[in-house]
Amino acid sequence: MKRFLTGLWIFLAIYGGGYAFYKTILDMTVDPIPANTQEAEGFAAAFLRSYLTYDKGGPEPIRLFTELPDPRTANVGDGDKVTQRVVEIWPIKSDVLSGHHMNVRMIAIVERDRASADMEMREKSKRLIYRVDVPVTEGKEGKFQILQYPKFERVERSNSAVLPTSGQGNTEAAERMKPMLESFYKVYFEAEKSEDIANFFKRVQNAPKPQNKLFTFERLDRVDAFGKDKTWFVLVNLRVRDPFTTISYGASYYLEVEEQEGKFYIVSMNE
Repeated sequence: MKRFLTGLWIFLAIYGGGYAFYKTILDMTVDPIPANTQEAEGFAAAFLRSYLTYDKGGPEPIRLFTELPDPRTANVGDGDKVTQRVVEIWPIKSDVLSGHHMNVRMIAIVERDRASADMEMREKSKRLIYRVDVPVTEGKEGKFQILQYPKFERVERSNSAVLPTSGQGNTEAAERMKPMLESFYKVYFEAEKSEDIANFFKRVQNAPKPQNKLFTFERLDRVDAFGKDKTWFVLVNLRVRDPFTTISYGASYYLEVEEQEGKFYIVSMNE
């Protein structure tokens, strides 16, 4: 084999284009090192926690994560001061864009206070939910860096929804709502009519369109429920299968769920 490749190299060198062709053959035999998405998620979560944290002295520094200019400011409005802390952050999805460039999608829940500059007037604390896409690049020696600013999307919720605090997960409620969630996602992915999905929702107009058998539901991997008084903020991790390629994929959803007379209804759902 070695003698054959040597002869091929000499032949191509004589007739032109030898190096490029030979290099292509070598490149085809080498598997690229896969992007480290698990560590990228941890890096993105640490960056986002700093990015979303404000105190009286201003925003928490992010220079350990990026060389980009810091676009944030602690002053909002006419001299008002904002303090903000992160309640929870969840990575829900990681996509390799090209090579070692990744996008980590996360859910961030923050608690925000606003006060006047002289601290005489203060608003009641607000809890906000964001869906955030954090672009992460893995450089040499496995070092991660943020080369682009994150993209934020506000997630609206009903006034009755109770947002989680750390360690507040209710495993008993999560277990009880699993049969409903399994039935719902089976219908969601495989049904063709919206009416089939509407039965699971408290308000028909909030029901999403069915996926028309684009994927087949396989199983629930994990359900985390947070809240109290029959109102739940639920994070769902599940597996679906492409019916054409038979490849299995992971997917994550977050929902508001209400319990009425022992039966669970979905108030809203975001992917």
